[in-house]
Amino acid sequence: MRDAIAYRADTIACDLLGDPNKRLSRYGKLRWGDTGKIQVTTEGKYAGKWYDFSTGQKGDLLSLAQRERGYSFFEAKEYLKSMVGMSNISQRYQRPPKTDDSQQYTQQSESVKIAKVQNLYERSSRIHGYEIDTSPSAEVEIVKKYLENRGITFDKSTASSDLKGSILFDTQTRENYPAFTAFARNSKGEITGVQAVYLNLAGDKANISINRRSFGKISGSFITIAKRNANDPNITIIAEGAETALSLQQSGIKGNIIASAGISNLRNYSPFPGEKIIIAADNDSKNL
Repeated sequence: MRDAIAYRADTIACDLLGDPNKRLSRYGKLRWGDTGKIQVTTEGKYAGKWYDFSTGQKGDLLSLAQRERGYSFFEAKEYLKSMVGMSNISQRYQRPPKTDDSQQYTQQSESVKIAKVQNLYERSSRIHGYEIDTSPSAEVEIVKKYLENRGITFDKSTASSDLKGSILFDTQTRENYPAFTAFARNSKGEITGVQAVYLNLAGDKANISINRRSFGKISGSFITIAKRNANDPNITIIAEGAETALSLQQSGIKGNIIASAGISNLRNYSPFPGEKIIIAADNDSKNL
């Protein structure tokens, strides 16, 4: 759906804002108002992003629909789906009818699972480092709220690019949920797995049977939170979950901070000679 929205960014923006200021607009950048105070990018990798120069507000077309029409989050999603001709956002996750999705996933080969995780990585949104044309999507705002509720904020100069906001489908409720996704890499630096926390719109864990899940190949792969400190290159701190690792970074602890995405994966870390390993206990219960 995101690609479809980006493709029709100009049409959607004009529907929400009216006719653009032709004098101030240029290819790929439409402007509205006498001074061109609102800009919507309609071409390239940032198509669908908007910025209001008069207020400093920015976002994607979902947030623009909420702002201009007063829509709720779900009303704005329905509006965008109608504009791109999609009756249900779950079409983004093509699934055969009358199929047990969880069973289908477990029967897939490891290479297929890894490829799906890598695809999710590419279509997910980073949760730091946004400029005018890279404002956060709705799911990223929810992820930030989830982390802020835990006392975690981001410095774009230090935050890991492997922490993202995604939209994930739950096979039991048959609904899509915003999710905090932390991607794990193997010793070669390749994305192989992801630990996902399903969220509600308030930024709390979703009220579903399993709101924290791992996909792909986690064994032997780890989530990088902070890279090695030049002053203490031999220290590696391993937490079970990404949130605990982020809390350590937030508290000012220096060193190579990683998350294992599961207690059983701790033993799979291979230290180099002389490396000091510190295990940080995870106080976060699986479904709290």
